[in-house]
Amino acid sequence: MACNGDPISGDLMIRTINGDTGSREIKPCGNFWSSPDLYLVGDRVSRTEVRVGGTVQVAALVTNLRKAPIDSIEVEAWVCDYTAGNLPNAIQSPPDRVTGFRLNAIEAGETREIVCDQLWTPTARQLAINGGHLCIVANVWSSGVDGRQLIGAVIQPCCDCHHAWRNIQIFAAGTGMRIKKLMRLWGAAGSEKPQDIFVEVFANNDAAAFGAGEKDLLEHSIWARHVKFAGRAKGNTKAITVSGRGFEGEHRVELTLDPRKPQEIEIDLELPKGKPGSVQVYDVVSRDRKTDEVIGGARMLALTLPDDFKLPKQAPKRRRR
Repeated sequence: MACNGDPISGDLMIRTINGDTGSREIKPCGNFWSSPDLYLVGDRVSRTEVRVGGTVQVAALVTNLRKAPIDSIEVEAWVCDYTAGNLPNAIQSPPDRVTGFRLNAIEAGETREIVCDQLWTPTARQLAINGGHLCIVANVWSSGVDGRQLIGAVIQPCCDCHHAWRNIQIFAAGTGMRIKKLMRLWGAAGSEKPQDIFVEVFANNDAAAFGAGEKDLLEHSIWARHVKFAGRAKGNTKAITVSGRGFEGEHRVELTLDPRKPQEIEIDLELPKGKPGSVQVYDVVSRDRKTDEVIGGARMLALTLPDDFKLPKQAPKRRRR
């Protein structure tokens, strides 16, 4: 991720990585799509997955790195399609841009939750492509004190500690089952030029790929009530491929993104053999073809279910009289 201007290490931060100190630029710039400090609250499937008719809000954990209190803190966030492309883009409308405000100060060194005001109840039409899996990006600032509102720019967590990006999803299946996921890739917002990129899919077995954000997502998902987690398992890159117009079953493809319309690809994962309850990690990453800079990423947590697993039926909700 090439920084547009000088890196910004400020006083307010939404964490991007484990042990984040707010110092920017993060090098190498990778793994920035798994912030543990962005999530959905309300009637949702997990912290990054919604259901039709379930009302949710976006929340962010904001840390004050200054040695003095900071008040009047603002958060803006966008709920976007599950994508490995430029963000904010592919924005769900509604809720469009959502905002939260904290008048009371966050004390030095403290972290506080700020919940955005706007409520969002997803429709079936909105979830037709992403199936409820979403990406959340956000920015934090205090006017005249630290940071600034995001205007005509993209989210760059490796370059600015006020920015954050969370794009992790859980996909549960039995051994040998196939998981197919449509994904739309968009050119940079506000740009009129085509963007040459390549997209690669692979098993990410690094320790950093299964940190606080991933564990938090598992613990707050619907699966935590029905499956006993058996730890992390090693993934296999041969198990995941990407297909689209003019190519099929590849691990790495070259694309040219049109800024006026998205390009659709399909991610295909055949879950390798694993212990029931174990989790494998797979990444979809887009890079600039000329500079090799990372543009965006998405993470898939593949949870292995027992072969005889059946999700318990929910009791119908009683109507209020």
